[in-house]
Amino acid sequence: MRKGSDSAFEQWVIQQTGGLLAGYENQLLQWITTRNQGVVPDGPEEFVTIYPEPTIFNDHPILALTEPAGRLIEAMQDDAIQQIAWQRYGFRSGTRVLEQVFDGVTVPPTRDLKKTQAPGYEVTKLLLDCFVDNRC
Repeated sequence: MRKGSDSAFEQWVIQQTGGLLAGYENQLLQWITTRNQGVVPDGPEEFVTIYPEPTIFNDHPILALTEPAGRLIEAMQDDAIQQIAWQRYGFRSGTRVLEQVFDGVTVPPTRDLKKTQAPGYEVTKLLLDCFVDNRC
């Protein structure tokens, strides 16, 4: 099993074998952005994205341990910074509707996706034990 999903995504894109790949939305969107800048090799001309319902958005909370560090929280809520995170890296805010800027990929607005929380540790551990150690 791979340690992360980035290498699996890159291999899938480069080999162009088709099929299904479960990954993070931002992997595809960032690949499109870097491809357009000539940084990565070309891959398929068209992708079809499927969003399971409900889907899970990763949360990345920020905890400021000092008063000056609190400015980072304010900065991350800034519209211009969120636009950069979206357009360059494919990271979207769960609270704002951002325009689609990615060629060849339809990205549904956050408000149109039914969302749920990721499973807790116990469920995740059961799934990992099943997939990794065949203890289902």
